[in-house]
Amino acid sequence: MVARRILVHLIVLLVLIAVAGTTGRGQESKIWSGVYSSEQAEQGKKLFESNCSTCHRSDLSGDRGPALVGDRFFTSWQAGSVNRLFSKIKETMPPNRGTSSLSEDNFLAIVAYILESNTFPPSKDDTLLTTEVIEDIIVAKRGGESKGLANFALVQVVGCLSQGPDKQWRLTSSSQPVLTKDQPSTAQELQEDQQKPLGTDAFVLHSVARFKPETYQGQKMTAKGLVYKSANDSLLSLTSLQVVDSKCGS
Repeated sequence: MVARRILVHLIVLLVLIAVAGTTGRGQESKIWSGVYSSEQAEQGKKLFESNCSTCHRSDLSGDRGPALVGDRFFTSWQAGSVNRLFSKIKETMPPNRGTSSLSEDNFLAIVAYILESNTFPPSKDDTLLTTEVIEDIIVAKRGGESKGLANFALVQVVGCLSQGPDKQWRLTSSSQPVLTKDQPSTAQELQEDQQKPLGTDAFVLHSVARFKPETYQGQKMTAKGLVYKSANDSLLSLTSLQVVDSKCGS
């Protein structure tokens, strides 16, 4: 029992460290709404073929370098911003390259091609992928599905707020966690959350005292925070806790 408490406290400490590292960082996934143009991706395909295919193959399946499509791509980049991918390519690819002749726009085009190859759709109005927006675009599977979400990802859940016999606050009957942004929900988003069905998850809430949970016991809430899931624990270190309905029915 003591060992378990120590483990939980260690997890909470790691969560708090992660919170500090993500403060102010937009986390909402926009990637399925179209964040690059088809023309940009076509240019990226040509640049990829001439600069990257030797190591990653023309079909991005990987050779001397890792695959950039499919499960390997999501294992490496899921729940992170597109800026991580862009920076990795711009700063380190190809290895031993010396001074690169590629421009920033060229690297953005290559990233656009990689996104297209992973079935992320192009924009409908020829919007270009730019360095001004890539930090706020998260690599996520369709619908922000929780399968494969990394621990310490910033997520949102909707559920019923209650306090257990152990005095810990929980969200029960919770929806599956989905990637979100690091700011409270708007009035319109809260209205949408009111219509969301409850689920079967449950999360122990940490950093909850400042939100005065006793005021909202038994109500339907939307919670945002850093998630940690293991075989025995589902924890959420809160960054936001808001009421969506005064009652919490099925």
